[in-house]
Amino acid sequence: MVHCGSSTVPRTPRPSGVNASSTTRVRTIQLLGSILSAAVLSLPGLQSITGLAPVCGLGGVESSPRSLEPLTLGNWSSGSFQEALEAQVSQYIGLRDWMVRLDNELRWRAFGSTKRPVVAGRQHTLFQEGYLPARALAHDFEATTILLHLVNLLLLQTSLDQRGICLVLCISPSKGAIYPEVLPFDQRCVLDAIAGRKCFHDVAREAVRIGRIRCIDFAQQFRDWRANDPPSTPPLFPRGGTHWSNHAAARAASLLIDLVEKELGRDIANIDITGTVDSAVPRDDEDDLTNLANLLCTSRFNDASPQPVLARRNGDRGEPVKMLFVGTSFLWGLTRALGQVPVLADMKVWYYFSSLFEVAGNSPHQIRPLTAEKADLTAAIGAYDVVVIEINESVLSDLGQGFVESALRSFGREPVTSLSVLPPEVLRALEIR
Repeated sequence: MVHCGSSTVPRTPRPSGVNASSTTRVRTIQLLGSILSAAVLSLPGLQSITGLAPVCGLGGVESSPRSLEPLTLGNWSSGSFQEALEAQVSQYIGLRDWMVRLDNELRWRAFGSTKRPVVAGRQHTLFQEGYLPARALAHDFEATTILLHLVNLLLLQTSLDQRGICLVLCISPSKGAIYPEVLPFDQRCVLDAIAGRKCFHDVAREAVRIGRIRCIDFAQQFRDWRANDPPSTPPLFPRGGTHWSNHAAARAASLLIDLVEKELGRDIANIDITGTVDSAVPRDDEDDLTNLANLLCTSRFNDASPQPVLARRNGDRGEPVKMLFVGTSFLWGLTRALGQVPVLADMKVWYYFSSLFEVAGNSPHQIRPLTAEKADLTAAIGAYDVVVIEINESVLSDLGQGFVESALRSFGREPVTSLSVLPPEVLRALEIR
């Protein structure tokens, strides 16, 4: 009994052993928590020592923004060891790569979506956000930018023609424009909303026709192929990639060489697709979006991918030419195809007019800045028979990435900065509204 003033409050008796049982449960929970924490903390060491979960690098928004430095005595003495170690830990250690892929896999299975810039469409088809149809609708400001680039391209074409150099514009197709039926729902709604309105490709195509710019419009060519190809034809784009399939790139490369031969007016080496070889999975960059999506299971994108077999055209006696490419990553399919057969005496890529890639066979290598080439563009361009400028139909306002205007200046010609130089009837023909 407990006495409190004049009142007496009876205490309820407790069952024997309650305190001991509660204490045991708490201690058990604490022990399990400690074991779990220790296990999580030991994962980095276990991954590194046992190799049971091999490191698989990440791409896309979840990758490291810069290349990882090795942990050496050199960066220890320079003071960058800690930064390099933290980058290694952040990117790889602790099963981060597997955890990220598991998270993305659960997201895919629950909602059918991935993290941008990779966008999931129908039938397990992936797209890259920057090339979706919503980007291609023609607005006045960007359409003016495109037309200025094309006017300057025409001036550059004239300058190069005078020097015996063939300039060719290649307009690359976007996957969503060729396979609109498998776009994500919101992008199919966008296509319905902008149906009948001019897009950037329409503006560029009309300007090329009026200005007689030397152009191979792969964007239109791929549409024609899609409409007319037999069902057994290999796909133009892989489901898990943003670039053309290797087979489609080989078809494009053959057309490009034929156009160059016609425009140069002399016999040059030509190529044809003589067959295909079976590949159970995508090759090269045919699964680049699969890699960027960072999913745990990628087998859903592993379609068979017939690979082209290329050879010199039967009976062809043409001479190889020197070809310079200026453009985006869609060039890699062309250069891979052209590198399979010795039809080019020299082939280089000025990637985004920023970096130089030399191409040997079908592999680009020796990347370096374009510092030396930009210092004397006249001489650098003059070393080639053909200059190919490539741009995708969805990002036409970035045509040449500054190359066209810089090349014009190197030849002593100031680029046009206003469309007022065009006749009124031309402006009316190019009106986008």
